[in-house]
Amino acid sequence: MSAPDHDLVTALRGWDGRSADDITALYTQFHQNPGFVEGLVLSCRAPETERAATWLIKHHLEQGAAQFSKETRQQYYQATRHLTHWEARLHVLQCMDHIAIPPDTVEAVWSFAQAAAKSDRKLVQAWGLYGLARLAHQFPDYQPAAREVLAKAAEQSSKGAVAVRLRKARALLA
Repeated sequence: MSAPDHDLVTALRGWDGRSADDITALYTQFHQNPGFVEGLVLSCRAPETERAATWLIKHHLEQGAAQFSKETRQQYYQATRHLTHWEARLHVLQCMDHIAIPPDTVEAVWSFAQAAAKSDRKLVQAWGLYGLARLAHQFPDYQPAAREVLAKAAEQSSKGAVAVRLRKARALLA
């Protein structure tokens, strides 16, 4: 995989972390460039660009535009080990419905989703639980462990974002 476009990385670094208009403008500016997705995936590994990169990946998927090669999916999920910001973690978890997990990254993704499921941030926790179910749906050997985590979470979360996502997670494994 090649190095990310220097202009893209500079733009990611320049995002203030707040302006939806600015990050959307970055998408408009760069999304048709060759290597856009690959550059974003590589940018997930750097704390100063991970939030913007993961947001743009999520947005790209929401536009129905992204096809990830096996190598890009591997790089994407391996980057979960490097994520430092809760929003970047949330974005990755929210993308799991759209990016299949390569078999050689299953353990890393399981650890990532398990840690997220224990987060103090309710949205990250909710999506972490769903991430466990998504992984277990794709890799049935993980279903018993995922069901156990989801059952314990259901005992503790009866309302809010966690409960809603938990119902969806349990339905995925039904």
